[in-house]
Amino acid sequence: MNPLSRLLHIMVLTVMAVMPAAVFAQDNSPAVVDQKQSTNPTATPGRPRSKEAPHTINFHNKGPADITLYHVDDQCMYAAGPGSISLPGFTSQQIKVIDSDNWGEGCSGSSKNITWNAYTTYDYNGSAKNADYMVEFFHYRRIGDWVTEVDGTQGSNDGRGMLSGASCDGYSCLNHWVPGGGDTVDIYFDGRYQGPGPMTVQILQPHDQSAVPLGSPIVVAGQATARTQVSVTTSSSDDNPQPYADDNDNWNTSVSYSANRDSQTTITAKSPVDGGSSSSVTVVNIVGLTIDNPSGSDVPWSSSGIEVGGYGNPYGAVQVSVYQNNTIVKGTGCSTTVSAFTLWRCDVTGPGLAPGQDYTFVAHQTGTDPWNWKDPSVPTKDVHIDALPLAITNPVNGTHIDGDNPNYRTVMGTGTPNGQVEVWVLPSNNSCGGANNSNAVTTNISPDGKWSTGLTFSFPPGQNYTVQACQTVDGEAAPGSTSSFQSWYSLKIANPANGAVFASNTASVPMSGTGEPGATPTPVQVPPGIAVCPNPGQIAPNGSWSCPISGLTAGGSYSLSMTQSKNVQFDPSVPVQFSTANAVTIDQPAPGQQFPAQTMQVQLRGSGQSGAVLSVDVPGATSCPDDQPISIPRTGQWSCLVSDLELGRSYTASVVQGSADDIHGSMAWKDPPVTKQFSVAGFTPLIIGRPTNGQWFASATPAITATGSGQTGALLTIAVPGTTVCPDHTIQGGQWSCDISGLQSGNEYNLTATQSMEGVTDKPVSITFGIATPVVVQNPRDNAVLLPETTEITMSGTGQPGASITITTNSVPQCDTKVQSDGPAKGEWSCDILSLDAGIHYISQVVQSGDGWANPPVPRQFSVAKAAAIAIQSPGGGAMVSSNNPPDGLRVTGVGQNGATADVTMSDLPKQSVDILDGTWASQPFDLTQYRDGGTLQITATEYLDNVQQGTPAQANITVAKVATITNPSENAVEPSGPLMVAGSGQDGATVRVHPTQEGDDRGCRATVKGGAWSCVVTGLAPSSQYTLVATQSGPNAAWTDLPVIRKFSTRGTNPLFITYPGQSVPVDTPYDVRGTGQPDAEVELKSFNLISLGKTTVDGNGHWEFRNLLSSGEGCYSLTAEQTWQGYPLTNPSNVAPPEVQYSVGSQSCSN
Repeated sequence: MNPLSRLLHIMVLTVMAVMPAAVFAQDNSPAVVDQKQSTNPTATPGRPRSKEAPHTINFHNKGPADITLYHVDDQCMYAAGPGSISLPGFTSQQIKVIDSDNWGEGCSGSSKNITWNAYTTYDYNGSAKNADYMVEFFHYRRIGDWVTEVDGTQGSNDGRGMLSGASCDGYSCLNHWVPGGGDTVDIYFDGRYQGPGPMTVQILQPHDQSAVPLGSPIVVAGQATARTQVSVTTSSSDDNPQPYADDNDNWNTSVSYSANRDSQTTITAKSPVDGGSSSSVTVVNIVGLTIDNPSGSDVPWSSSGIEVGGYGNPYGAVQVSVYQNNTIVKGTGCSTTVSAFTLWRCDVTGPGLAPGQDYTFVAHQTGTDPWNWKDPSVPTKDVHIDALPLAITNPVNGTHIDGDNPNYRTVMGTGTPNGQVEVWVLPSNNSCGGANNSNAVTTNISPDGKWSTGLTFSFPPGQNYTVQACQTVDGEAAPGSTSSFQSWYSLKIANPANGAVFASNTASVPMSGTGEPGATPTPVQVPPGIAVCPNPGQIAPNGSWSCPISGLTAGGSYSLSMTQSKNVQFDPSVPVQFSTANAVTIDQPAPGQQFPAQTMQVQLRGSGQSGAVLSVDVPGATSCPDDQPISIPRTGQWSCLVSDLELGRSYTASVVQGSADDIHGSMAWKDPPVTKQFSVAGFTPLIIGRPTNGQWFASATPAITATGSGQTGALLTIAVPGTTVCPDHTIQGGQWSCDISGLQSGNEYNLTATQSMEGVTDKPVSITFGIATPVVVQNPRDNAVLLPETTEITMSGTGQPGASITITTNSVPQCDTKVQSDGPAKGEWSCDILSLDAGIHYISQVVQSGDGWANPPVPRQFSVAKAAAIAIQSPGGGAMVSSNNPPDGLRVTGVGQNGATADVTMSDLPKQSVDILDGTWASQPFDLTQYRDGGTLQITATEYLDNVQQGTPAQANITVAKVATITNPSENAVEPSGPLMVAGSGQDGATVRVHPTQEGDDRGCRATVKGGAWSCVVTGLAPSSQYTLVATQSGPNAAWTDLPVIRKFSTRGTNPLFITYPGQSVPVDTPYDVRGTGQPDAEVELKSFNLISLGKTTVDGNGHWEFRNLLSSGEGCYSLTAEQTWQGYPLTNPSNVAPPEVQYSVGSQSCSN
């Protein structure tokens, strides 16, 4: 703004300060913004005529005070907006203005601006108050670019709603410029108002020492000076809402908080202006009361009440009231105390509850800690109580009844208490609620919800029935029910009759009876040990059925139950009891009992079935009174006197029991005979007391003394085959003895004793006895040395079948076993000796014993060798090995503990697990071909026994030799004949032997590898030859050798041998020369007539040779031949070249073909 404009601006402000606001309103636009004019600005008369940039200006009042802006000045504006702008508290207004850049009016590139004066129109005393600050909008150039700026006094230190901020196109521009066209400008006023005196603040809600529910913000309300701001805080959170009081001095807000149950929260409201008052209340934080049960609105009627429940504050008192049509139902409701787990429940009861009605449950919660409080939460629950549906509990729908049972004439069920039920049997013309129902039974439902018709119906068996039941409650129809069922013929058991008794030898009984046709008779309760109807069939159409009972035993009393079933329906069980007779026994005399010679009669005694008839028969004697049957007493014990017995005679008593009329419910039955033998003595029984039958003696027993008893004065004869026994002798005092000698171990003997007197011989008595087989230890052998890894051993051997074997080792009991008494292993025994340790010597004592005898211990000594540590034997540490020989790889060998496992690794090659057998181990070959360029490897062998590492692993480092190569000659090269330099690479210090092979030629050379390379000269290579060069590398002293390296090559072709001179003739006795061509450096031998050697010469480097000054012989025809060799190897001309031969004449002699 230039100085002149600024001066004019100040003058206008001065005039406005003393003029009423209405004057400005008359000179400008109305005090309230015309939105249409603001949105569509038009040019004002007298303003610049060209328009340029539009600007949208938004005014925002952020406080309660009312603010009015009066337009006082503008410059270079095509449309500068209305004359005044009204901003009531907390409102925003928008105007649109357009600047001008008219060149003719001096506005081109010049500053554009608008100036307003701001007034606060309402204060604490209700009078208008003039403002002394301006608000200015600027749009001008700065260093060639357009910028925008808003100027004005910032802050409100005297509470007159001054500027608080401005933004131009999103950038803060209050009292400083920002680049841009200023398309959108926002101007903010704080709108705050501060009255002349302190404000009063008061909290009216919640009350002090009240309760608030947890989980939701606290609603806080109160009073304060109108349009003043209130700051609300709590002791339980950082939330700080700041509401304004309305024109009626009321304010409210909600404040978020976080607190624990039963804790206290203080709420404070105060004025943020100094000197203002404050107000505080303290509340307790509780669990707000809820009603969560019932979950739905429809609940079934229950005479015990309607359960209601939910959550509340622990130990809070809950009172539930019931309302109907907004009127409380007196005497109806419930009360309870909230549990420590915040749960509560009670049953709403009372005379006001009835089915089919609508109610509202209202719950209140109060408490006394830390003061008397009342929960502001008052949950409600609208419910409708449904009438209970009618149910027929008997007869049950889809089941059946026992039609033969007269008690099955009642229909009963459940329904709504105090209702009525009407029941009839279908088919019928009756209907629920019908006025003329016939053959129907009406009954009341008791308060406990049950009803019954009594014995009023009849349901004969063999038919299907349907019962209809209707329900009315308080004169209104309620849900009824039907029940369809069958009437069955009841199950009856005809056989066995209840209480029947069967013969003692009865093992099975056919059970039979009647029942419902098509049903299946099935046992329900079966006594242990018997089988009842294992495969039941269906009851026949005529109602009869049968199935077996088996597994019966003598003297058994049986109670079982049967049922019948059809279509997955079962009848009640039908019981039946029956028994089998106690088997008759003869208890006296004892089996085979012999009575003294003077015995004339014997009393027979025994047991049997009480009430049965008993017949006794003893052939050769008189039994019972006149051989007549007797009745067994109720005790089941019987006796019978047998008389007229004879000396030395044997008798057989036979008894038979059977049924009698006085056995209740029995069918006719009869047991098989029971017999018992006895005799009248002639001899005192001969008894062998020692040895007892089957007795064994120790294996070292050579003789025994047999003893026993018999008839005094009788002659005793003892026989034991294979031994020496005592002579026959007389039994004295009823006792006898006899020495038996010559007994051998491992033998079983038969001892027979016979007594005789006065020519009569008693029956012989025999027993067997034996001398035990000695125990023999077969494994381990005596003084055996076991492998170090041995921790247990099975000791075995032979002995007396059935004898006991006890073994102690180093005085420690080891095991007890038996010698096999039968089967393929008869006479053999074995026993495990455990916990053996390496390096320990053991002595086992093996004792064989039997009933009353024992052999001396048999010792067996053995020891366990001391364990050997694992070691690597080959290759040795520091050894050098070939990577390709052997071709399949390198094997690692060593020693270790027999039975253990060696884990062998070689650097990064795969690990191998090797079993150690007989103390040695060997790995599979390790493939070393990947180390053909050499390297150092570490071998590690670790010993494991039962997956437990044994000792320290063994290690060995080895070097893999670098494989030898041939670099010269190259493969299939053609080389000159003669000496050849052969070269290659290999392992330092190794020896390389080279052999050229050609038709058995084994000449060659050898070299030592130095610096990774080697070379040597092969001589004697013939021209025009094929060679296979073989190079073999080996270590010092041939400690290792690689596979040979092969290289094929050939030598250049041989120059043929020709004799070029002489020609056809030479003079007689005249020296002459012989010349020719051949292979350079070859040796040529000249012969006459291919027999006589004339000498040798060497072909020069140009391939020429000659023999000089040869003296011709006498006249005649001569022949010269030549041969060339290379270092002793003959060189022949190719097949297409004639051998070197020439014929020539001497003198006048001519040569002809």
